[in-house]
Parts: sequence; C-alpha cells; structure tokens
Amino acid sequence: MFGRPGRTEYRALVVALSNAEFPLLTDRLRATWGPGRRWTPGEATWAVTTDTQTHRVESLGDGVCWLRQHDAVIVATTIEEANAGLRLARRSPAQISTADETLRSAADRAGWRPLVGASFDLDLRLGVAHAQPPALPAGYRIRSATTTDDLVGIHRASWSPRQLPFAQESRPAIDPDATSSFDARLLDAVQAADGYELAAHLVAEAPDATLAASCIAWHDPKIDITSIEPLGVDPAHRRLGLAGALALAVAEQARDRGIAEVVIHPRGDAAYPAPRRAYRRVGFVAVDRADIYVATR
Repeated sequence: MFGRPGRTEYRALVVALSNAEFPLLTDRLRATWGPGRRWTPGEATWAVTTDTQTHRVESLGDGVCWLRQHDAVIVATTIEEANAGLRLARRSPAQISTADETLRSAADRAGWRPLVGASFDLDLRLGVAHAQPPALPAGYRIRSATTTDDLVGIHRASWSPRQLPFAQESRPAIDPDATSSFDARLLDAVQAADGYELAAHLVAEAPDATLAASCIAWHDPKIDITSIEPLGVDPAHRRLGLAGALALAVAEQARDRGIAEVVIHPRGDAAYPAPRRAYRRVGFVAVDRADIYVATR
C-alpha cells in the first residue's frame, strides 16, 4: 500500500478500529514501549474509544502508523519503518518526540519540520517510590468510582469547552453553547475496553458528597507504567490541589501493584499552563516532549 521502504517490504494492514481490534494498536505500543514513545496503550484506548472520528492503523513491520483525524502517530523501530510511516502520514501533521531519535532523524532527512507556534505535549513522570501521600482540602476524599456514580456528569463538567483552563491571553473563541461530547455511550465503550478497571477510575468527592474531579488510571505491569488519561476537575472545585492529589492517589495504586512509574501527558505550551503546573507541584518531572511536525517538501 505504501510501496517498498528501503530494502524491506512491509505489508500494510488497515483496519477500522473497534473494541475487538484494539490489540493491533495497543500490542504494538506495548511491545515497542521505551524512550521517545508518547502513547501508552491505555492512553490510546481512551483516545480511540472516545473519538467518534475515523481511525486507521497500518502495520509497519514491528511498528505501527496510527492515522487520526488531525494528525498521525508513528511508532518505528527502524529507519525503514520510520520512512514508511512518514510517507503514510505525509498529508497530515505527525507527532514526534524529542527522544525518538530514529523517527526524528528520518523526518529531518525527509524534509519534515516542527510546526511553529503549535501546541506540544510534555512527558511528565513520577517514580512511585518518591511519591508523597495526597493532600486534600478539609472534607474532600478520593476513592474508586462505583457503578452509581455520575461519571458522565463529572467528566462533562470538568471538560466543558467554555471552562477549560487556558491562559487568559490565549483563550480561543469558543461557542457559548458548546458542551463536552462525552456521554453514556462513550463511557460504556471505555468501560468495555481492555485495560479499564472501575477500581482505577478514581473520583474526588466534595464535602457534600458530590463529585468534584475524576481520572482514569491505566495500570500496565507488562511495561511497568501507569498512565493517567483523562484527569479533570469541576471548575467549582479548581485551585484546591485536587488534580495533584488524584495523580498522587494513582501513584499509590501503582505502587501497591508493583508498578514503578506514573506518566501523564499535559500540554507544554504557554496557552494551557495549569495542568502541567499542578502535576509538577506534586513531584512530576518532564523527561520528553512531543512536537507537531509537518512535511515541507
């Protein structure tokens, strides 16, 4: 489908992703996990199950090219795989991590360049051995979700487009009637996906017993990592340290399961500073960043 990259011929496998087909993507992400990898299997599962747009996955030898609506994710283990992925993604921007030397060098030779002014993701890590217990405001508590919790409601409140924590000078124009697209159907899809656990879906409960924040931890002992995606706080309960407290509660769960590290990927650009500051305050450290690249020739 994409020709003969170098001397090696790769067979392209194209699928329309469904719950039954997640292993094609997640198994490759798990098998190639290491420095320079932006996406954990859990984060990819969340992204696919909650995005109603078309996704395509193409096999690249041992790697994979994940073509999304607005960009492409290329996981390459060789230069040949990187070149093949870049050809597939040529009409779309591609995420490339600084530490992914194989993909970055192939992109540079092929004329791909960082998109000036674009947002970028940080790779923030916390070793669970060094994590402190979560500190909560008086009357709040963190617990695992139950089947009776309004998990759709707390997500929609936390991710209301009008209430997203952009820097004031960078706030985009947002339709005042815009709402989160998350609904019961999407929650059902997430909960049916491989790797989801209700016990790892954490909520922060306010003194009046309403939900103030939530997050999903994706524990993956095979690669010794726990990822957090998503994490959101109701605007009425922000600036109380709940985001950091939830992240530390995830670290406690990970430690109890024998997993060494927690990862979260907030934006790193000046337009959206609040989440990364919250995680850094509780000990997360940036180890990498993923920039948007575009083909220039």
